[in-house]
Amino acid sequence: LLWGTFVDGSIHEECNSLALDSAGNVVFGGYTTSSDMPVPGGYDTTYNGGTTDLYVGKLAANGASLLWGTYIGGSGQDALTADRGVALAVDAQGSVIVGTSTNSVSTPIPAPGGFGQTQNGGWDIWVGKLSSNGSQLAWGTFLGGTNDDQLFALALDASGNAVVGGATRGSGIPVPGGYDTSHNGGWDAYVAKISASGSQLLWGTFLGGAGDDYCRALLVDAAGDAIVGGTTRSDDIPVPGGFDTTRNGFEDLYLAVLSPSGSQLLSGTFLGGNQSDFCLGIALDGAGGVVAAGYTSSANMPVPGGYDTTHNGGHDFYLAKLSDSAIGVCRLSCSATVPAKAAPGASVPFQSGFATDPSGCTTPAFDWDFGDGSGHSAQQNASHAYPTQGTYPWKLTVTGTGAAA
Repeated sequence: LLWGTFVDGSIHEECNSLALDSAGNVVFGGYTTSSDMPVPGGYDTTYNGGTTDLYVGKLAANGASLLWGTYIGGSGQDALTADRGVALAVDAQGSVIVGTSTNSVSTPIPAPGGFGQTQNGGWDIWVGKLSSNGSQLAWGTFLGGTNDDQLFALALDASGNAVVGGATRGSGIPVPGGYDTSHNGGWDAYVAKISASGSQLLWGTFLGGAGDDYCRALLVDAAGDAIVGGTTRSDDIPVPGGFDTTRNGFEDLYLAVLSPSGSQLLSGTFLGGNQSDFCLGIALDGAGGVVAAGYTSSANMPVPGGYDTTHNGGHDFYLAKLSDSAIGVCRLSCSATVPAKAAPGASVPFQSGFATDPSGCTTPAFDWDFGDGSGHSAQQNASHAYPTQGTYPWKLTVTGTGAAA
């Protein structure tokens, strides 16, 4: 054991999210009911008087010192206590993006500079950005509708935009540009992307069926897709391209992939047995595989090649690894080669290449626009002659059914 430490006040605390900064310091978050938490250098050094406050801190890489700590809260409850109600990530500059759920209405949790300045009633999602030294709240924003909305997961894309996931129980939450803009019933999973400045909701979408559905974990891959992990009680939640398209028990583990714009559901799949199965964490293996972790009460969960293939009773830990193809993701990449110059009237070669992962998962269609108003070509490799001298903005579009370009 290299090190271990308490960080606490006199009543009750739970930590349920952490991340490392570039120096290996440990940024962590959770909830507290204590008014005497350590808050060196913090943005807010006073407990706000509700049921719980959000608490965020940073420990030195060697665990020997608390570099900073801060409360964030309002007059009510500012983190769920029955679930993993806090999520955070550290951006390239060391700032901390943190999300929680809040029902503080009379004195709301602060929301400076965000697109959502007003608490919407009931439980709202709240997301904010703390400076790297914990002394400033750069921005904060509410995200919700008139019914209850809850946050369970948060990840950053390559541009520092925050992708958040959770669940919503109503139709009032904003869903601009989303794949699914209609509430489906009960609790729906909800995924959204907030700009790095906190000033814009770039997109939002429901993801669900007639039963209760939750996003419990998410990450953003190198292509900008949002990989969603959660739990579903819906037979009709969409599962395009998935290896298992039928719900197996009372509640199944559910995995899905949303496009970077949030406008497409690239894939979805059930994973479950005949009882209750939950996904609480996901990771990528660097080769396109998705590792999911959670727990199960199903004795017949699929366990091919596993360390332990027998259910041991009650709730067991459950881990599984799925390939890109198992969750139905088909990736298409392309390239184009065109000479920079050619004589008027000469035949100009327009050549392209493409690759699919997994191999052969789609047959691409090509569209060359030569930029001179003369028409298009659907050939992979085409040729065209420009009768007069000029500059022509050609364009190649390659599409594949069910593929993520």
